Amino acid sequence: MRSSILLGRKPLSADERRALRREIDALQLRRDQPFTVGGRPVAGTDESRFPEGTKTVYATEFRGNHLAIPVIRVDGEWKADVRFWLAMARMQKRKVDESTPEMRAKEFLFYVLSRQPAKLDGVSATPIDGADYTRANNLPPGDRDQLLNLCLEMPVVRARSDEELTMPSGRVVRGGAQGDTVVFVGLLGTTEVPFLLVHAADSWRVVPQKYFEFLRASKAL
Repeated sequence: MRSSILLGRKPLSADERRALRREIDALQLRRDQPFTVGGRPVAGTDESRFPEGTKTVYATEFRGNHLAIPVIRVDGEWKADVRFWLAMARMQKRKVDESTPEMRAKEFLFYVLSRQPAKLDGVSATPIDGADYTRANNLPPGDRDQLLNLCLEMPVVRARSDEELTMPSGRVVRGGAQGDTVVFVGLLGTTEVPFLLVHAADSWRVVPQKYFEFLRASKAL
């Protein structure tokens, strides 16, 4: 089922597969993120000894498009973390549902990046002064527009039950439902962005974080 979402239902001919193989073999990959576990850097340089759950993201150009390739170490091997690709494929096929936790997470980040402090309180899990979360955003209009487009296209997925993520506040959270609280993670370009959401009063709300400062520290800006 998952492979059909990514590959489509039309099989490639032998010639098409060979041509695609040549394209892929010619790709130039660059590692765009450090090796991390739970959002914390991994010490050492021997990738074969990195612990389970170590992650990084590679970037490349494929047929004129920017492509992020997140990978994770599982069972002693490096494997593509395709959940973000699956989420992007589903986004293209489904109507937007503003009530989902994924959309609520994107809303919060969008309001931070677009400097709309008045709207942040409406999607925050606790009362906040929205200006505290947008004040550091000094991007010029051109750069800001580019980042907003990335935000709109950002896939957001539920964190795995054993996945640890470090929030912008420094708090370490683990995936899996904990009462009315769940952890999600987005991929903004090549940067993972963690979100903590609370379900209250029949709607999802985001635990507020200083996302602009987080993205700047992550060199995503």
